[in-house]
Amino acid sequence: MNAVGKYYDGMRANSHAVVITLTSYKLVIEDRENGIKLSWEFSDITLIESPEFGSAFSLSNKTRPAERLIIADLDLYKALIIQIPLANKPLVRVNITKSRGCLLVALFISLMIVYAWVLPQFSSQIARVFPSSWAKYIGERHVETYEEKGLVCKNTDGIESLNKIIKRIVPKEHRDKINVQIVTEDTVNAYIVPGGHVVIFSALLDEAESPEEIAGILAHEVGHHLENHPVQALIERVGVAVILSGMEMNLLNFKYSRDKEVKADRIAISLLDEARVSKRGLIGFLKRNSGSIFDNKIVNYLSTHPANEERISSLVVSNTVNKPTPILSKSEWIQLKQICSKPGV
Repeated sequence: MNAVGKYYDGMRANSHAVVITLTSYKLVIEDRENGIKLSWEFSDITLIESPEFGSAFSLSNKTRPAERLIIADLDLYKALIIQIPLANKPLVRVNITKSRGCLLVALFISLMIVYAWVLPQFSSQIARVFPSSWAKYIGERHVETYEEKGLVCKNTDGIESLNKIIKRIVPKEHRDKINVQIVTEDTVNAYIVPGGHVVIFSALLDEAESPEEIAGILAHEVGHHLENHPVQALIERVGVAVILSGMEMNLLNFKYSRDKEVKADRIAISLLDEARVSKRGLIGFLKRNSGSIFDNKIVNYLSTHPANEERISSLVVSNTVNKPTPILSKSEWIQLKQICSKPGV
């Protein structure tokens, strides 16, 4: 597919008249009069300005951020937009004018109805067709913020103990899809975000009295992942439009319904039983902390993981088959407890 456009090299104010060719993996840009030929791979292209009611759109290249490409061909836009990575697409901008005011108000009301009623009703169906690559990207961007702030705990011995729990709890066929990080944070909480990224706050690790408690919490979060609850919650709370826009999203305080918590518990019990790990760890943690509702450190965990008596009772009476064995030795548990300490400390 070919189109014509204007190319700005970032060094001069004047533009070059160019011919743009869309290939299977890149754009080829040619100024035949001046002997310029460039190749922009799809992964490097960023959509700077979307076409508004038939106007031109503009592109830049991450490897050449000063350069711009202006194209007015909407057929090329439609073919190109599906090739550009989600992270490189901004929210489509719409000019608000008086003539469109009524239409926008009606659209806004419709979106509110969809957001308040339709999305919660059909989030599970939407989540089934939600691209896994999008979920992975959203989750990665979230956990990268902890990495950028230097909050991820990386003591080698502690990581070995953590990996031993992961290997024991997470089924082999899902192990490459689950990533677990412990981060320095004084709030007792653990949660999972789209893409299988589990975040455990160091304060929860400090609060835990046994490795079986950490294993139980991990099994519960994996249960949410296997039921696709993080993506459903994302769709319900944020909406597809915000997801597509690439805007920053708070994934920390998503609260699941009672039914979703119970489903995650059932899967957790099954995973623990299969791994021969006692369910008493998860039950003990919930029982002990459900009485600490006025402790500010505990409030966040209970607000996102409601530990009501019915839920705890269901865990207590759940059937297990295999005889449990210790998941870590005493020394390995000590190493896990010290995962946030610096080497040699």
